[in-house]
Amino acid sequence: MEESVERRFSIWWGCLVGLTCALTVGGIAFAVLAEPLRVLLESLLYVPLTGERLRGAAAGYVALHQAVMGAVIAGWSAALLSLLFGPFRRRERWAWVAIAASLAVWFVLDTTYSALSHYTLNALLNAVTLALFALPLAGTYSYFQAPASRSQAC
Repeated sequence: MEESVERRFSIWWGCLVGLTCALTVGGIAFAVLAEPLRVLLESLLYVPLTGERLRGAAAGYVALHQAVMGAVIAGWSAALLSLLFGPFRRRERWAWVAIAASLAVWFVLDTTYSALSHYTLNALLNAVTLALFALPLAGTYSYFQAPASRSQAC
């Protein structure tokens, strides 16, 4: 019985590690390949919506924004991996809360602005990303619950 419990936790933990590694790779790609990715995303998303291309300072600013965003994502992912390989794996409750809270803050802020700015595709991408992380987080939730306290008789 104990072995199957450990196996389930390891599977959920592995899912979180895999997702976080993918997030890290994506962040590094945005940081290192900002200009080529700007051109690609512009061609796939911006031009079909507006019929225009970014030029000059505007194009440079978008590339800068993507590089900074990628660096922040890579840094956040490094922190998540540190939590996952340390206190989360040891089942320290605060690590589960820290990961869940960081995802919640990111999701609410990013998705709210995306929706208010009518960038529904980004809001949809955020929802998919959150769901991918929420599933293994929900799967590990019970492993972080404090055992029921026993009342002591007076």
